[in-house]
Amino acid sequence: MSYDTLTPGNSNVVFKARTADSIPLLANASYATLATARAMPNTQVCPMAGPAPCPIDLYAAFGLVDARRSYLELSMTLNPSIDRSGGARVNGWELMYSCPPSE
Repeated sequence: MSYDTLTPGNSNVVFKARTADSIPLLANASYATLATARAMPNTQVCPMAGPAPCPIDLYAAFGLVDARRSYLELSMTLNPSIDRSGGARVNGWELMYSCPPSE
């Protein structure tokens, strides 16, 4: 997973996701926190080309069982700065996956 955000001041964007074997089961699945984009330390941009820890390894974030589920729901929480002087913005995001021929 990669992303591009703008997080002025101490605003941030929290990326979470959950997986399930069907869409109805997503409601009962737990979210895994994938990343938090912020200005300090500067994690506002996480490109597919790296450097590490980018892109985010979803297989590592979910673990063996959840990474193999058929459906994924992505959540982005945009938190404004504490003094409300600036808001976070998501310019873009990208998820890449591969499906082995046996699945």
